[in-house]
This record gives sequence, structure tokens and C-alpha cells, in this order.
Amino acid sequence: MSDDSRRCSESTAIFVLLLLPVIYILSIGPVIFAVEKLHAKSAMQKPVMTFYAPILWLHEHTALKKPLDRYVDWWVKLASS
Repeated sequence: MSDDSRRCSESTAIFVLLLLPVIYILSIGPVIFAVEKLHAKSAMQKPVMTFYAPILWLHEHTALKKPLDRYVDWWVKLASS
């Protein structure tokens, strides 16, 4: 493998590793939308809460509380329309 190919592969790997947490955080919106639309709150509450526990921790312990609230509220409103 040439140096250029190796650098490109490393750059791609770094990009993906940085993008994965962003995708994980943003995925809570569509999941909440689906849960609201399917009226599956009680059945899905425990698995969703478990999977998104790190985001819930961020919500409670960091400055992301307001942005996450707005983001989730937007998805909830979208589901109820």
C-alpha cells in the first residue's frame, strides 16, 4: 500500500470515528419520532432508555440540555402532526 493510500485510509477512518458519535446523538430524534408514531411508549421505554443512557447523561450533566430538549421536542411535534 502506498503512503498516499495509507493516509487516505487513515483519514477516512478518523472521519468515520468522529462522525459515529454525532450520528448516535442525532439518532435519538428519529427513534423518538417512531416511538411516538407507533404509540409504543411503554413497550419501547426500557430498551430506548438503555440504548440512549449516555445521551440522557449528557442531557442531565452538560450544557447540551437545552439543545437536546429542543431537538427532541421538534421530533415529538413532528410525530404528533
